Amino acid sequence: MGSFILRLLLISKGPFSIDCFDLALKAEKTYSSGQLQYMFGPGYPFAIILGAMFIWLFNAFNISSPIFAVNMMSVVTGSLAVFFFYRISESITDQKSAIFGTVLFSLNPIVLGYSVYGTSNAPTLLWLCVSVYFLIISRENKDSLKNLLLSAVFFGLLGGTRLQDMIFLSIPIASLLFISKKAYRIRRIFVFFLTAVSVSILFYLPFVLTDMRIEYLSQLTRFRALNVPTYSWDFTKESFFKIHIYLLNALLPIGLITSLYGLFILVRNKNPFTLFLLLWFFIPFEITIRFATTYSRYLLIPIVPLSIAAGACLSYLFSKGRIFKMASILILCRIFYFSFLPMYKLLDFRHHRSVIIEYCKWINGITEKNAFMISCDDRSFINHYGDREIISRPMDSFHISREQLEEFKTRLDEKLEEGYPVYITAIGLYDYSPNGEFTSFMELHYRIKYAGKGLYEDWHSGAEDRRIFYNSLYKVTKK
Repeated sequence: MGSFILRLLLISKGPFSIDCFDLALKAEKTYSSGQLQYMFGPGYPFAIILGAMFIWLFNAFNISSPIFAVNMMSVVTGSLAVFFFYRISESITDQKSAIFGTVLFSLNPIVLGYSVYGTSNAPTLLWLCVSVYFLIISRENKDSLKNLLLSAVFFGLLGGTRLQDMIFLSIPIASLLFISKKAYRIRRIFVFFLTAVSVSILFYLPFVLTDMRIEYLSQLTRFRALNVPTYSWDFTKESFFKIHIYLLNALLPIGLITSLYGLFILVRNKNPFTLFLLLWFFIPFEITIRFATTYSRYLLIPIVPLSIAAGACLSYLFSKGRIFKMASILILCRIFYFSFLPMYKLLDFRHHRSVIIEYCKWINGITEKNAFMISCDDRSFINHYGDREIISRPMDSFHISREQLEEFKTRLDEKLEEGYPVYITAIGLYDYSPNGEFTSFMELHYRIKYAGKGLYEDWHSGAEDRRIFYNSLYKVTKK
C-alpha cells in the first residue's frame, strides 16, 4: 500500500516521453474503435489493451484523459510488482532479507521513475514478478500443475506486452524450471513454454491476420534496422560503458557493491536460486549492449535480482552485531539520501509541471497558425499540443543517405514555395545528424534565423535523469 500511495502522489502530470504519449493515443483509439492498434516495434499489444481498459474504467468516472489513465496503469502495475517482488524475495531468501530488498527495489530511481507515467515497462515488470512467483510455488510441489500453468500464462502476458523481454528471459526462466527440488519432466517444461508462447501469440494475431499485416511487418523491419545496427568495436565499447554507467547511477557504487556481496553470500550458502538470479541479471543486462539505443529502462529487469541480492547482504550485516547492524543502516540511509531523495524531488516536479507540453504551447504562441514545424521524435507532441503541422525529416543514429536528404528537400521546398512559414527546433536541426550530415545540409541550402527559445525537457536518457534546457526555435527560408 505504501508503494502505491507514493506512486500516486508522484504520478506524472503529462506524458513524460513520446512512448507514453503514443501508448495513450493508441490505447484511446483501440478503446474508441474496438480495433487493436500497434506501436512502433513489436507492437506492445497487451500494453495497449491494458491502457484501453484503464481508459474505459476512468471514463466510467467521467475522467476522460487518456494520458492520466495510462499513467495510472503504470502506478497500479508498478505498485503490484513491488508486492510480488517481496513474495519472490521471501521465497528465495528470508523475511528480513525480503524487507530490505523490497525497500531498495521500490525506491530505486529507475523502478520508481517508470512507475509514474504510462509505458509498457511497469506492466512487464508485474507480469514477470507474478510469473516467477507462481513458478517458485510450483517448484515446491512437483504436482502443482495449476501454479505452473498460471506462471506460464503470466509469462505469456509478458510476451504480449514486450516480446523482446520474453525472449531475453527465456533462458533464466528455463533454469528455474530445471532447478526444482524434484526434477521436472521434460513434458512439463514443454507445457510451460507451449502455454506461454501460445498466450503471447494470441496478442499478435490481429497484426498478421488482418489488413494491417503489410504495414505492421514493414514497420517491424524498420524497427529492427534502427535498433540492431551493423556492429563495430567502437559501437560495442560505447554501449558497454553507457549501460554500466546507467547501472552505477541507478544503484550508486555502494548499492552495487552491496548487491554483488549479496550474490556472493547466496553462492556461499549454496542457495539453489543463485544460478537463476545470475542469469536473470546477466542475460538481459548484457544483451542491451547489442542495441543501437541503450536506455536506462533496460535495467528494470536486471535490477530485480540485484535488489534481492542486496536485501540478502543487508540482512546478513544486520544480524552480525552492533557495528555491522549500524553499517547496514548507514548503507540504507546513504542510498535513501543520494538516490531516492533526488528522484523524489524530480518526480514531484513532473507531478506539478509538464515542461514538454508547456514548450509546445509556447511554439503555438510564437509561430503563425499555418506554420509547419521540422523536429525529431517529439513531432507528435508539437502536432498535438502545439497544433502545428509537421514536415518529417530523415533521422538515423548512423547514416542519412543523400537520397533521403533530397527527398526531404523536395517536400520542404514545396511548402516554402507555397508561402507557408517553416520553423525548426534546435533538436530538429542538430539531433539524429550523424557526422553532421543533416545539419550541414540544412545550413548549405537554407537560411536558419533565430526566432526564440523555450524551456524543454528531454526524456531520452531516462525518467531518473533531469535534462531541462532551453530549446531554440529557428525560422527556415530559402537562400
